[in-house]
Amino acid sequence: MGWCMPIVLNDVYAGYRKGQQVLRGITCTLTPRTLILGPNGAGKTTLFRVLLGLTPLAKGRVLIDDIDINRISGVKGLLTANLEEIWSLLWLPIKDIAKLYIDIVGGDLDRFRELVKTFRVEHTLNKKMNALSAGEKRIVLNSLALSLDTKYVLLDEPFENLDPRARATMLKIILEEGHRIIMNTHATWLLDRLESWRTYIMVAGRVFGCIDATELPKLGIVEGVDPKAKLVIEVDDRKLSLVEGSGLPISRMDSLDRLYEVITL
Repeated sequence: MGWCMPIVLNDVYAGYRKGQQVLRGITCTLTPRTLILGPNGAGKTTLFRVLLGLTPLAKGRVLIDDIDINRISGVKGLLTANLEEIWSLLWLPIKDIAKLYIDIVGGDLDRFRELVKTFRVEHTLNKKMNALSAGEKRIVLNSLALSLDTKYVLLDEPFENLDPRARATMLKIILEEGHRIIMNTHATWLLDRLESWRTYIMVAGRVFGCIDATELPKLGIVEGVDPKAKLVIEVDDRKLSLVEGSGLPISRMDSLDRLYEVITL
């Protein structure tokens, strides 16, 4: 695939949860090797759903390869994702879903089978999606997305429900495919491996940043606006600073869900 223009979001509002919009004024630029890091419930999946046209915009504008998202329907080979709803439209075994999508979009069926074999889940090929365990489903969905020949691959929580061996293997594959991957996660264990990955922090439907992923493990979270802050974020109308050598170290968090510990202390 050729060079990718950035995905540009400008003042995006979208999605509803409990009567409130999930995304609230998202303005950012996404390129391959971009990480969106945030706690569960931050709106990361909704953001990907907007890019895929699954959740309509309430306000704002999205450009993908300089094409307005409202005019992008049917453009072949642009982006795919590991969201289950994309792949579960047909009541078919996994092997047939893979063949169908690869035939339509373009991709590599052998690559898909190789990935499935790497993770030792070949037995899933003759099963339907609803028969898979949570870990098997995550592996299959990641592998399906990675096997399509698209400019962008959106990976939503690609390490969720994977055992330590599978997580390490998946990260290795993602790093090799980084030239077309935008991913989100709440996990922090991988940050020091993501050299030159641009990172946005996403909390409560807003994004802050960006910062190099490998900078984050050096930082701690303190309340208020610190003049030495590398980044300032807002959580529940309270400002938090990411500062080197102070506060709750991000390196000691197994998940950004622990961000809320700071605001409840």
